[in-house]
Amino acid sequence: MTGLPSDLIHRCQDTFLKCSEFDTNASLRAVFVTDELYPSHSGLPEAASKNERVDACLDFLLSKRLSDGRPVLPLFLAALHDRYQKDDALHDKLTELIETVQSALFISSDLPPTERGQADVVRALRLSSPSCLQTVRKML
Repeated sequence: MTGLPSDLIHRCQDTFLKCSEFDTNASLRAVFVTDELYPSHSGLPEAASKNERVDACLDFLLSKRLSDGRPVLPLFLAALHDRYQKDDALHDKLTELIETVQSALFISSDLPPTERGQADVVRALRLSSPSCLQTVRKML
């Protein structure tokens, strides 16, 4: 399982707590209606409170990958994103979160160890600041 930096986990938690889909177990399961997410819906843990539901769901999603190796969390974020109108602040927060999570989870197991290490550096730079990443790219 590939994890996320703790600050990104906190951003996911904060955003999820603002989403009405996490109000009940049933409303959360309703997000898992896409073809790619549906197979995972049966393993989704139930929780007694919204906070517990957010934590359990995030932990569950971080441990799941599709048969082609893609992580499930960005797909869930996209499905959640599609439930909000463009004029809703959550729409923008989820858009940003999708991009950041995808960048953070991008590590190809097909890369040799040195290139995998480079991919880790690029991922860390993307999370830190776009200008820092641009500077490093110019140096290469």
